[in-house]
Amino acid sequence: MKKLLGLVIIFVVSTVLVLTSCNIKVDFGGEESSANEKRLLVATDAQFPPFESLGGDGMITGFDADILNAIAKEAGIEADLKHVGWEPMFKEVEQDKADAAIAAISITPERQSKYDFTNPYFISKQLLLLPVESNASSMEDLKGQKIGTLVNSTGSKTVKKEFGENYSKLKEFDDIPTAVKELAAGRLSAVVADSGVVKYYVKTLEKSEIKKEEKISSSNGEQTFIVKVGSTKIKALEDPFFTPESYGIVVKKGNAELLKKLNDGLQKIRANGTYDKIYKKYFGEE
Repeated sequence: MKKLLGLVIIFVVSTVLVLTSCNIKVDFGGEESSANEKRLLVATDAQFPPFESLGGDGMITGFDADILNAIAKEAGIEADLKHVGWEPMFKEVEQDKADAAIAAISITPERQSKYDFTNPYFISKQLLLLPVESNASSMEDLKGQKIGTLVNSTGSKTVKKEFGENYSKLKEFDDIPTAVKELAAGRLSAVVADSGVVKYYVKTLEKSEIKKEEKISSSNGEQTFIVKVGSTKIKALEDPFFTPESYGIVVKKGNAELLKKLNDGLQKIRANGTYDKIYKKYFGEE
């Protein structure tokens, strides 16, 4: 398994909704699938760097976008990638508004009971994102503290497995950037997320100046000020009890024809070296 290396990403939670990609056309959802015309609608959550992310210019880029583009090219298919968010992308597939979904989606037995997955295209592991001053050495040390995750993610399930299904200190977010922002502001003790994402943010926050909002009430009403609090340093921590996970592309249950096309495309990009080039672009050498 390839090991992830450090990367750099801008720590900005973008609200831009007009998405484009260098080779993948982007759509907004709500349209019926056009797979029969060899054009796929693929749903994603474009707030999951380095796999999917939004730049300040509204461009959507990332490892998954490049992998999807390469697979589609080898399979003789055109792919229209659309940003809909984490939970909505599964609904898009269920309701035939999208042919597939890609967003660093871990293959789990629960998800396999609802959807079909391609062969794995990436191996990951959950990591803890912590302030550098944290004394925690494992998930167990965080009992009773506020922990952030992506809603209904494997990170969320990891916390619930450790502390119980109704753990009151678990804070689930619609996107990882918001969770990391809360950690940087001191409102969380840790964030649990996939290793590639965690290592991205470690590099980011080691070099960035974090600003937070301060609200002051006066006779003129409540006003918000932005206060610079200096550089916030965070660290990644691996719990040895966290198990590796495999990512796959989701398709609707029973769509064997599309599944075969995607798997064939994936096999070809692994064989011809395209996969390795994309991997190196985002994660460096093995």
